[in-house]
Amino acid sequence: MRCKYFLYAICLAILDTWSLSRAELFTAISEVEPLLETHKRIIDDLDDYIQKEEKRLYILKKHLNLYKKEHGMAMEDIPNYLGNPINAFTLIKRLTTDLDFIEKSIKIGTEYIKNITVNHADVKYPTLEDLSGAAQALTRLQDTYQLDIGELADGRLNGVVYSTPMSAGDCYELGRTLYNEKDYSNSLRWMLEALRKYKEENETYDFTEVDILEYISFSHYLLGEVQHALQWTRKLLALEPQHPRARGNVPHFQKTIAEADARMKRRRRGDTGEDDEEDSQPMSYLSKERKVYEALCRGEMEIPSEISRRLKCRYLTENHPFLKLAPIKMEQMYLSPDIVVFHQVLSDEEIEHIKDMAKPRKEENAFKKSSGNRIATVLFYMSEVAQGGATVFTELGLSVFPVKNAAVFWMNLHPSGEGDIATRHAACPVLRGSKWVSNKWIHQGGQELLKPCNLEYQREDVMRKIPRPIPRTSR
Repeated sequence: MRCKYFLYAICLAILDTWSLSRAELFTAISEVEPLLETHKRIIDDLDDYIQKEEKRLYILKKHLNLYKKEHGMAMEDIPNYLGNPINAFTLIKRLTTDLDFIEKSIKIGTEYIKNITVNHADVKYPTLEDLSGAAQALTRLQDTYQLDIGELADGRLNGVVYSTPMSAGDCYELGRTLYNEKDYSNSLRWMLEALRKYKEENETYDFTEVDILEYISFSHYLLGEVQHALQWTRKLLALEPQHPRARGNVPHFQKTIAEADARMKRRRRGDTGEDDEEDSQPMSYLSKERKVYEALCRGEMEIPSEISRRLKCRYLTENHPFLKLAPIKMEQMYLSPDIVVFHQVLSDEEIEHIKDMAKPRKEENAFKKSSGNRIATVLFYMSEVAQGGATVFTELGLSVFPVKNAAVFWMNLHPSGEGDIATRHAACPVLRGSKWVSNKWIHQGGQELLKPCNLEYQREDVMRKIPRPIPRTSR
Protein backbone atom coordinates (compact mmCIF):
# COMPACT_ATOMS: atom_id res chain seq x y z
CA MET A 1 0.00 0.00 0.00
CA ARG A 2 2.85 2.41 0.84
CA CYS A 3 4.52 1.72 -2.53
CA LYS A 4 1.26 2.28 -4.38
CA TYR A 5 0.74 5.60 -2.58
CA PHE A 6 4.20 6.90 -3.52
CA LEU A 7 3.76 5.96 -7.19
CA TYR A 8 0.37 7.67 -7.24
CA ALA A 9 1.86 10.85 -5.72
CA ILE A 10 4.59 10.98 -8.35
CA CYS A 11 2.12 10.62 -11.23
CA LEU A 12 -0.18 13.29 -9.78
CA ALA A 13 2.67 15.78 -9.40
CA ILE A 14 3.83 15.28 -12.99
CA LEU A 15 0.30 15.67 -14.38
CA ASP A 16 -0.24 18.88 -12.44
CA THR A 17 2.89 20.56 -13.92
CA TRP A 18 1.65 20.40 -17.51
CA SER A 19 -1.02 23.04 -16.73
CA LEU A 20 1.61 25.58 -15.65
CA SER A 21 3.80 28.01 -17.66
CA ARG A 22 7.26 26.97 -18.87
CA ALA A 23 9.08 28.84 -16.08
CA GLU A 24 6.75 27.42 -13.55
CA LEU A 25 7.40 24.00 -15.03
CA PHE A 26 11.09 24.20 -14.13
CA THR A 27 10.11 25.34 -10.67
CA ALA A 28 7.77 22.39 -10.34
CA ILE A 29 10.45 19.99 -11.57
CA SER A 30 12.92 21.31 -9.03
CA GLU A 31 10.33 20.66 -6.39
CA VAL A 32 9.57 17.20 -7.74
CA GLU A 33 13.24 16.24 -8.16
CA PRO A 34 13.63 15.02 -4.59
CA LEU A 35 10.84 12.57 -5.33
CA LEU A 36 13.18 10.81 -7.74
CA GLU A 37 15.21 9.74 -4.74
CA THR A 38 11.99 8.47 -3.21
CA HIS A 39 11.25 6.73 -6.48
CA LYS A 40 14.69 5.13 -6.40
CA ARG A 41 14.08 3.98 -2.83
CA ILE A 42 10.78 2.48 -3.96
CA ILE A 43 12.54 0.70 -6.82
CA ASP A 44 15.17 -0.61 -4.40
CA ASP A 45 12.50 -1.67 -1.92
CA LEU A 46 10.49 -3.41 -4.62
CA ASP A 47 13.61 -5.08 -5.98
CA ASP A 48 14.58 -6.24 -2.52
CA TYR A 49 11.02 -7.42 -1.88
CA ILE A 50 10.92 -9.37 -5.14
CA GLN A 51 14.27 -10.98 -4.37
CA LYS A 52 13.00 -12.00 -0.95
CA GLU A 53 9.80 -13.34 -2.47
CA GLU A 54 11.80 -15.34 -5.02
CA LYS A 55 14.04 -16.61 -2.25
CA ARG A 56 10.98 -17.46 -0.17
CA LEU A 57 9.47 -19.40 -3.06
CA TYR A 58 12.79 -21.11 -3.75
CA ILE A 59 13.02 -22.23 -0.11
CA LEU A 60 9.42 -23.42 -0.15
CA LYS A 61 9.91 -25.31 -3.42
CA LYS A 62 13.10 -26.89 -2.11
CA HIS A 63 11.40 -28.03 1.08
CA LEU A 64 8.40 -29.23 -0.91
CA ASN A 65 10.51 -31.24 -3.37
CA LEU A 66 12.47 -32.81 -0.50
CA TYR A 67 9.27 -33.64 1.37
CA LYS A 68 7.71 -35.19 -1.76
CA LYS A 69 10.81 -37.26 -2.47
CA GLU A 70 11.11 -38.52 1.11
CA HIS A 71 7.37 -39.18 1.37
CA GLY A 72 7.48 -41.25 -1.80
CA MET A 73 10.39 -43.30 -0.43
CA ALA A 74 8.53 -43.77 2.86
CA MET A 75 5.33 -44.98 1.24
CA GLU A 76 7.21 -47.61 -0.76
CA ASP A 77 8.20 -49.45 2.43
CA ILE A 78 6.87 -47.75 5.55
CA PRO A 79 8.23 -50.17 8.24
CA ASN A 80 11.78 -50.16 6.86
CA TYR A 81 11.70 -46.40 6.22
CA LEU A 82 10.56 -45.56 9.74
CA GLY A 83 12.81 -48.26 11.14
CA ASN A 84 15.78 -46.25 9.84
CA PRO A 85 16.90 -44.02 12.75
CA ILE A 86 18.10 -41.24 10.44
CA ASN A 87 14.76 -41.13 8.63
CA ALA A 88 12.86 -41.14 11.94
CA PHE A 89 14.92 -38.23 13.27
CA THR A 90 14.75 -36.12 10.09
CA LEU A 91 10.99 -36.74 9.75
CA ILE A 92 10.39 -35.43 13.26
CA LYS A 93 12.83 -32.57 12.68
CA ARG A 94 10.99 -31.45 9.56
CA LEU A 95 7.72 -31.33 11.46
CA THR A 96 9.16 -29.38 14.39
CA THR A 97 12.17 -27.09 13.95
CA ASP A 98 12.03 -26.94 10.14
CA LEU A 99 8.53 -25.50 10.28
CA ASP A 100 9.79 -22.83 12.68
CA PHE A 101 12.63 -22.02 10.27
CA ILE A 102 10.19 -21.66 7.37
CA GLU A 103 8.09 -19.23 9.40
CA LYS A 104 11.11 -17.15 10.42
CA SER A 105 12.45 -17.05 6.84
CA ILE A 106 9.21 -15.70 5.38
CA LYS A 107 8.26 -12.22 6.54
CA ILE A 108 5.17 -11.93 4.33
CA GLY A 109 2.60 -14.69 4.37
CA THR A 110 3.78 -16.19 7.66
CA GLU A 111 0.30 -16.46 9.12
CA TYR A 112 -0.95 -18.11 5.95
CA ILE A 113 1.84 -20.68 6.07
CA LYS A 114 1.17 -21.31 9.74
CA ASN A 115 -2.52 -21.85 9.03
CA ILE A 116 -1.92 -24.38 6.29
CA THR A 117 0.84 -26.28 8.10
CA VAL A 118 0.11 -26.50 11.81
CA ASN A 119 -3.58 -25.86 12.36
CA HIS A 120 -4.99 -29.17 11.12
CA ALA A 121 -6.99 -30.85 13.86
CA ASP A 122 -7.16 -34.22 12.11
CA VAL A 123 -3.42 -34.96 12.06
CA LYS A 124 -0.80 -35.52 14.72
CA TYR A 125 2.36 -33.46 14.94
CA PRO A 126 5.45 -34.44 16.91
CA THR A 127 6.69 -32.33 19.79
CA LEU A 128 10.14 -31.16 20.75
CA GLU A 129 10.11 -33.98 23.29
CA ASP A 130 9.72 -36.41 20.39
CA LEU A 131 12.66 -34.76 18.65
CA SER A 132 14.77 -35.23 21.77
CA GLY A 133 13.77 -38.88 22.00
CA ALA A 134 14.67 -39.48 18.36
CA ALA A 135 18.06 -37.84 18.88
CA GLN A 136 18.84 -40.01 21.90
CA ALA A 137 17.72 -43.15 20.05
CA LEU A 138 20.03 -42.29 17.18
CA THR A 139 23.04 -41.80 19.47
CA ARG A 140 22.25 -45.08 21.23
CA LEU A 141 22.58 -46.83 17.89
CA GLN A 142 25.66 -44.80 17.12
CA ASP A 143 27.37 -45.84 20.36
CA THR A 144 26.22 -49.47 20.39
CA TYR A 145 27.27 -50.21 16.83
CA GLN A 146 30.26 -47.85 16.79
CA LEU A 147 28.92 -46.05 13.74
CA ASP A 148 31.00 -43.44 11.97
CA ILE A 149 29.26 -40.08 12.25
CA GLY A 150 30.59 -38.89 8.90
CA GLU A 151 29.09 -41.93 7.16
CA LEU A 152 25.83 -41.53 9.06
CA ALA A 153 25.57 -37.88 8.08
CA ASP A 154 26.27 -38.74 4.45
CA GLY A 155 23.54 -41.40 4.45
CA ARG A 156 25.85 -44.42 4.46
CA LEU A 157 25.85 -47.42 6.76
CA ASN A 158 28.80 -49.78 6.57
CA GLY A 159 29.62 -48.35 3.17
CA VAL A 160 26.09 -48.78 1.77
CA VAL A 161 23.90 -45.77 0.94
CA TYR A 162 20.65 -46.21 2.86
CA SER A 163 19.16 -42.70 3.08
CA THR A 164 19.54 -39.18 1.79
CA PRO A 165 22.45 -37.25 3.33
CA MET A 166 21.81 -35.11 6.36
CA SER A 167 22.22 -31.38 5.86
CA ALA A 168 24.22 -29.03 8.04
CA GLY A 169 20.88 -27.98 9.56
CA ASP A 170 20.03 -31.59 10.43
CA CYS A 171 23.41 -32.13 12.09
CA TYR A 172 23.21 -28.81 13.92
CA GLU A 173 19.73 -29.51 15.26
CA LEU A 174 20.78 -32.99 16.37
CA GLY A 175 23.83 -31.56 18.14
CA ARG A 176 21.75 -28.82 19.76
CA THR A 177 19.14 -31.30 20.97
CA LEU A 178 21.81 -33.54 22.51
CA TYR A 179 23.44 -30.49 24.12
CA ASN A 180 20.15 -29.61 25.79
CA GLU A 181 19.97 -33.22 27.03
CA LYS A 182 23.48 -32.74 28.54
CA ASP A 183 24.99 -35.35 26.20
CA TYR A 184 27.94 -33.08 25.48
CA SER A 185 30.18 -35.75 23.96
CA ASN A 186 27.76 -36.70 21.20
CA SER A 187 26.65 -33.10 20.82
CA LEU A 188 30.25 -32.13 20.11
CA ARG A 189 30.65 -34.82 17.47
CA TRP A 190 27.52 -33.75 15.62
CA MET A 191 28.40 -30.06 15.84
CA LEU A 192 31.77 -30.81 14.24
CA GLU A 193 29.91 -32.59 11.45
CA ALA A 194 27.52 -29.63 11.15
CA LEU A 195 30.53 -27.33 10.77
CA ARG A 196 32.00 -29.50 8.00
CA LYS A 197 28.75 -29.54 6.06
CA TYR A 198 28.05 -25.86 6.69
CA LYS A 199 31.32 -24.94 4.98
CA GLU A 200 30.55 -27.24 2.03
CA GLU A 201 26.96 -26.07 1.50
CA ASN A 202 25.73 -22.78 0.15
CA GLU A 203 22.49 -22.69 2.08
CA THR A 204 20.62 -20.21 4.23
CA TYR A 205 19.99 -21.29 7.83
CA ASP A 206 18.72 -19.63 10.96
CA PHE A 207 22.17 -20.18 12.52
CA THR A 208 25.68 -19.19 11.52
CA GLU A 209 29.16 -20.65 11.70
CA VAL A 210 29.65 -18.60 14.84
CA ASP A 211 26.72 -20.40 16.51
CA ILE A 212 28.24 -23.78 15.67
CA LEU A 213 31.65 -22.74 16.99
CA GLU A 214 30.10 -21.57 20.25
CA TYR A 215 28.47 -24.96 20.82
CA ILE A 216 31.73 -26.74 19.97
CA SER A 217 33.72 -24.54 22.32
CA PHE A 218 31.44 -24.86 25.32
CA SER A 219 30.90 -28.59 24.80
CA HIS A 220 34.67 -29.01 25.09
CA TYR A 221 34.59 -26.95 28.28
CA LEU A 222 31.78 -28.97 29.84
CA LEU A 223 33.70 -32.16 29.01
CA GLY A 224 36.70 -30.82 30.92
CA GLU A 225 38.72 -30.12 27.75
CA VAL A 226 39.38 -26.48 28.53
CA GLN A 227 42.41 -26.10 26.27
CA HIS A 228 40.33 -27.16 23.27
CA ALA A 229 37.52 -24.88 24.42
CA LEU A 230 39.94 -21.95 24.38
CA GLN A 231 41.21 -22.83 20.90
CA TRP A 232 37.70 -23.00 19.42
CA THR A 233 36.70 -19.77 21.16
CA ARG A 234 39.61 -18.01 19.48
CA LYS A 235 38.42 -19.34 16.12
CA LEU A 236 35.00 -17.89 16.92
CA LEU A 237 36.47 -14.50 17.80
CA ALA A 238 38.40 -14.46 14.53
CA LEU A 239 35.01 -14.42 12.78
CA GLU A 240 33.19 -12.17 15.25
CA PRO A 241 35.67 -10.22 17.43
CA GLN A 242 32.96 -8.50 19.46
CA HIS A 243 31.05 -11.65 20.42
CA PRO A 244 30.16 -10.89 24.06
CA ARG A 245 30.05 -14.43 25.49
CA ALA A 246 33.20 -15.54 23.71
CA ARG A 247 35.13 -12.48 24.91
CA GLY A 248 34.05 -13.21 28.46
CA ASN A 249 34.92 -16.91 28.20
CA VAL A 250 38.54 -16.41 27.15
CA PRO A 251 39.84 -15.12 30.52
CA HIS A 252 37.72 -17.70 32.36
CA PHE A 253 39.20 -20.53 30.29
CA GLN A 254 42.71 -19.17 30.74
CA LYS A 255 42.25 -19.03 34.50
CA THR A 256 40.89 -22.59 34.58
CA ILE A 257 43.87 -23.85 32.57
CA ALA A 258 46.32 -22.05 34.87
CA GLU A 259 44.67 -23.56 37.96
CA ALA A 260 44.81 -27.05 36.41
CA ASP A 261 48.51 -26.60 35.60
CA ALA A 262 49.18 -25.53 39.18
CA ARG A 263 47.41 -28.61 40.54
CA MET A 264 49.42 -30.82 38.23
CA LYS A 265 52.68 -29.30 39.45
CA ARG A 266 51.68 -29.83 43.08
CA ARG A 267 50.74 -33.42 42.33
CA ARG A 268 54.15 -34.04 40.75
CA ARG A 269 55.81 -32.64 43.86
CA GLY A 270 53.66 -34.97 45.94
CA ASP A 271 52.34 -32.20 48.18
CA THR A 272 48.71 -32.44 47.12
CA GLY A 273 46.05 -33.43 49.58
CA GLU A 274 44.23 -35.36 46.86
CA ASP A 275 44.56 -39.01 45.89
CA ASP A 276 44.03 -40.90 42.67
CA GLU A 277 41.77 -43.59 44.07
CA GLU A 278 39.00 -42.68 41.65
CA ASP A 279 41.33 -43.06 38.67
CA SER A 280 42.54 -46.44 39.86
CA GLN A 281 39.10 -47.92 40.50
CA PRO A 282 38.51 -51.09 38.48
CA MET A 283 35.74 -51.10 35.90
CA SER A 284 32.39 -51.92 37.50
CA TYR A 285 30.45 -55.08 36.67
CA LEU A 286 27.76 -53.08 34.87
CA SER A 287 30.37 -51.22 32.80
CA LYS A 288 31.99 -54.51 31.78
CA GLU A 289 28.60 -55.97 30.96
CA ARG A 290 27.76 -52.92 28.86
CA LYS A 291 30.89 -53.43 26.77
CA VAL A 292 30.07 -57.12 26.31
CA TYR A 293 26.49 -56.22 25.38
CA GLU A 294 27.62 -53.77 22.70
CA ALA A 295 30.15 -56.25 21.27
CA LEU A 296 27.44 -58.92 21.10
CA CYS A 297 25.04 -56.53 19.40
CA ARG A 298 27.71 -55.93 16.75
CA GLY A 299 28.22 -59.69 16.37
CA GLU A 300 31.85 -59.44 17.42
CA MET A 301 31.85 -62.43 19.76
CA GLU A 302 31.16 -66.13 19.31
CA ILE A 303 30.73 -69.06 21.67
CA PRO A 304 33.80 -71.30 22.19
CA SER A 305 34.31 -74.45 20.13
CA GLU A 306 33.81 -76.72 23.14
CA ILE A 307 30.16 -75.59 23.07
CA SER A 308 29.63 -74.99 19.35
CA ARG A 309 30.90 -78.43 18.26
CA ARG A 310 28.22 -80.12 20.38
CA LEU A 311 25.32 -78.10 18.98
CA LYS A 312 22.86 -79.86 16.69
CA CYS A 313 19.90 -79.18 14.45
CA ARG A 314 17.12 -81.77 14.44
CA TYR A 315 13.40 -82.32 14.14
CA LEU A 316 11.46 -82.24 17.40
CA THR A 317 9.03 -85.18 17.35
CA GLU A 318 8.57 -86.04 21.03
CA ASN A 319 6.35 -84.70 23.85
CA HIS A 320 3.16 -84.52 21.76
CA PRO A 321 1.48 -86.86 19.25
CA PHE A 322 0.96 -84.04 16.75
CA LEU A 323 4.74 -83.62 16.42
CA LYS A 324 4.92 -87.09 14.85
CA LEU A 325 2.95 -85.70 11.91
CA ALA A 326 4.35 -82.14 11.89
CA PRO A 327 7.78 -82.08 13.54
CA ILE A 328 9.32 -78.72 14.42
CA LYS A 329 12.75 -77.66 13.18
CA MET A 330 14.92 -77.26 16.28
CA GLU A 331 18.32 -75.54 16.37
CA GLN A 332 20.45 -75.63 19.52
CA MET A 333 22.13 -72.29 20.21
CA TYR A 334 23.73 -73.13 23.59
CA LEU A 335 23.99 -76.04 26.02
CA SER A 336 23.71 -75.80 29.81
CA PRO A 337 21.86 -73.54 29.97
CA ASP A 338 19.88 -74.75 26.97
CA ILE A 339 18.86 -72.09 24.47
CA VAL A 340 16.97 -73.32 21.43
CA VAL A 341 15.50 -71.75 18.29
CA PHE A 342 12.38 -73.36 16.83
CA HIS A 343 11.99 -72.47 13.16
CA GLN A 344 8.75 -71.88 11.22
CA VAL A 345 6.49 -72.10 14.26
CA LEU A 346 4.37 -69.08 13.23
CA SER A 347 2.70 -68.50 9.88
CA ASP A 348 2.46 -65.07 8.28
CA GLU A 349 -1.31 -65.11 8.86
CA GLU A 350 -0.81 -65.82 12.56
CA ILE A 351 1.72 -63.00 12.76
CA GLU A 352 -0.73 -60.51 11.29
CA HIS A 353 -3.41 -61.73 13.71
CA ILE A 354 -1.08 -61.22 16.69
CA LYS A 355 -0.19 -57.74 15.44
CA ASP A 356 -3.87 -56.90 15.25
CA MET A 357 -4.42 -58.21 18.77
CA ALA A 358 -1.51 -56.08 20.00
CA LYS A 359 -3.33 -52.85 19.26
CA PRO A 360 -3.84 -50.85 22.48
CA ARG A 361 -7.04 -51.63 24.38
CA LYS A 362 -8.33 -49.80 27.47
CA GLU A 363 -8.04 -51.20 30.98
CA GLU A 364 -6.24 -54.37 29.99
CA ASN A 365 -3.54 -55.91 32.16
CA ALA A 366 -1.46 -58.54 30.37
CA PHE A 367 -0.06 -59.82 33.68
CA LYS A 368 -3.30 -59.98 35.61
CA LYS A 369 -3.62 -63.78 35.53
CA SER A 370 0.07 -64.60 35.99
CA SER A 371 1.54 -65.76 39.30
CA GLY A 372 5.05 -66.51 40.42
CA ASN A 373 8.33 -65.95 38.67
CA ARG A 374 8.98 -66.82 35.02
CA ILE A 375 10.16 -70.40 34.59
CA ALA A 376 10.85 -69.98 30.88
CA THR A 377 10.60 -67.51 28.02
CA VAL A 378 9.45 -68.07 24.44
CA LEU A 379 10.29 -65.12 22.19
CA PHE A 380 8.61 -65.19 18.78
CA TYR A 381 10.19 -63.22 15.94
CA MET A 382 7.52 -61.73 13.67
CA SER A 383 9.64 -59.77 11.19
CA GLU A 384 12.95 -59.83 9.41
CA VAL A 385 15.42 -57.20 10.57
CA ALA A 386 17.90 -55.82 8.04
CA GLN A 387 20.54 -54.98 10.65
CA GLY A 388 20.68 -55.18 14.44
CA GLY A 389 17.90 -56.24 16.80
CA ALA A 390 19.65 -59.31 18.26
CA THR A 391 18.74 -60.95 21.57
CA VAL A 392 22.05 -61.26 23.44
CA PHE A 393 23.05 -63.28 26.51
CA THR A 394 25.84 -61.34 28.17
CA GLU A 395 27.09 -64.13 30.46
CA LEU A 396 27.23 -66.66 27.62
CA GLY A 397 28.57 -64.44 24.87
CA LEU A 398 25.68 -65.51 22.63
CA SER A 399 23.90 -63.41 20.00
CA VAL A 400 20.60 -64.63 18.55
CA PHE A 401 19.55 -62.57 15.55
CA PRO A 402 15.87 -62.36 14.55
CA VAL A 403 14.53 -64.87 12.02
CA LYS A 404 10.93 -64.31 10.98
CA ASN A 405 8.45 -67.10 11.91
CA ALA A 406 10.94 -68.55 14.45
CA ALA A 407 10.96 -68.56 18.26
CA VAL A 408 13.84 -68.69 20.74
CA PHE A 409 13.31 -70.55 24.03
CA TRP A 410 15.27 -70.63 27.28
CA MET A 411 14.77 -71.37 30.98
CA ASN A 412 14.93 -68.39 33.33
CA LEU A 413 15.23 -70.36 36.59
CA HIS A 414 17.41 -73.01 38.14
CA PRO A 415 15.61 -76.32 38.90
CA SER A 416 15.36 -75.06 42.48
CA GLY A 417 13.18 -72.16 41.35
CA GLU A 418 15.83 -69.48 41.89
CA GLY A 419 16.84 -67.18 39.05
CA ASP A 420 19.58 -68.30 36.68
CA ILE A 421 22.05 -65.45 36.12
CA ALA A 422 23.56 -67.33 33.18
CA THR A 423 20.45 -66.52 31.11
CA ARG A 424 20.75 -62.78 31.77
CA HIS A 425 19.82 -61.22 28.44
CA ALA A 426 19.02 -57.97 26.67
CA ALA A 427 17.62 -56.73 23.37
CA CYS A 428 19.83 -54.83 20.95
CA PRO A 429 18.47 -51.76 19.19
CA VAL A 430 17.40 -52.14 15.58
CA LEU A 431 19.94 -50.52 13.29
CA ARG A 432 17.92 -50.75 10.12
CA GLY A 433 14.44 -52.14 9.56
CA SER A 434 11.58 -52.92 11.94
CA LYS A 435 11.45 -55.54 14.69
CA TRP A 436 8.22 -57.22 15.79
CA VAL A 437 8.39 -59.74 18.63
CA SER A 438 5.88 -61.53 20.84
CA ASN A 439 6.68 -62.89 24.30
CA LYS A 440 5.18 -65.95 25.93
CA TRP A 441 6.19 -66.12 29.58
CA ILE A 442 5.65 -69.41 31.38
CA HIS A 443 5.13 -68.62 35.07
CA GLN A 444 5.49 -70.85 38.12
CA GLY A 445 1.81 -70.64 38.99
CA GLY A 446 -0.02 -73.71 37.70
CA GLN A 447 3.17 -75.52 36.67
CA GLU A 448 3.83 -77.33 39.96
CA LEU A 449 3.03 -80.78 38.56
CA LEU A 450 4.46 -80.20 35.08
CA LYS A 451 7.72 -78.59 36.25
CA PRO A 452 8.29 -79.34 39.95
CA CYS A 453 11.41 -78.03 41.70
CA ASN A 454 14.12 -80.62 42.29
CA LEU A 455 15.54 -81.47 45.70
CA GLU A 456 18.92 -79.83 45.10
CA TYR A 457 18.92 -76.13 45.93
CA GLN A 458 20.72 -73.65 43.70
CA ARG A 459 21.03 -70.05 44.84
CA GLU A 460 20.18 -67.23 42.48
CA ASP A 461 23.78 -65.98 42.44
CA VAL A 462 25.33 -69.40 41.77
CA MET A 463 27.24 -69.41 38.51
CA ARG A 464 27.82 -72.59 36.56
CA LYS A 465 31.19 -73.02 34.84
CA ILE A 466 30.71 -71.29 31.49
CA PRO A 467 33.50 -71.20 28.87
CA ARG A 468 34.60 -67.72 27.94
CA PRO A 469 33.32 -66.43 24.59
CA ILE A 470 35.83 -65.70 21.82
CA PRO A 471 36.17 -62.34 20.04
CA ARG A 472 35.73 -62.80 16.31
CA THR A 473 38.61 -60.44 15.63
CA SER A 474 41.04 -62.83 17.34
CA ARG A 475 40.84 -65.30 14.45
